[in-house]
Amino acid sequence: MPRNRPSDPRGSSDSTQPRTSSASACSDSTRPAKGCGAQRLSEAAKELKSACDEAFPGKDNTLCKQEADQIVKAMLRTWNYNYGKGHNTSSDNIGGYLCWDWAKAFSEAGQGVKPQYWSVEEKMVHKKDSNVVHFYVELKPRGAQGQAGVRYVDDGWFNAQQFVHKPPWPPSSGWSPGNWKPSGRYTAPPINSSPPDN
Repeated sequence: MPRNRPSDPRGSSDSTQPRTSSASACSDSTRPAKGCGAQRLSEAAKELKSACDEAFPGKDNTLCKQEADQIVKAMLRTWNYNYGKGHNTSSDNIGGYLCWDWAKAFSEAGQGVKPQYWSVEEKMVHKKDSNVVHFYVELKPRGAQGQAGVRYVDDGWFNAQQFVHKPPWPPSSGWSPGNWKPSGRYTAPPINSSPPDN
């Protein structure tokens, strides 16, 4: 989720309650509710499986696809366990957390399955001529050439209907890779990226 705070180089300073509306808000174009986000993350497995075939057409991609399922399940478990527990009340919060909180947690969750067929890496972009940044996770089948099979997972800030994106992304021009770090700005309580199975 992009952030643009006058007092902070990343977000809005207004105070609202964390977005915790019902799953019926899945058709809403604003921020994703918990149920909507869970639904969109669940759908990510299909997209990542197609990324395996895109990266390695005509090959047996069974293990790549199985690992994609494990990565998505870990991210989904992280989302379901933590959504609504964060204390961030800015207009940019998703379930009480900001994009860098979710990106860090999704990255750690994906790496927690110890992937052999996927690289899972936290990334960020900066919007030109602004203080707006956005954090997300880049997933790529190991050994793929160029952008083949690359997918990006974010917290639904750009589009509550879509958590998984193909390159090129973000969806509008004027964004470039950045290296700003949110050190000391993570939301309390920290997201648990390896919650217990329920």
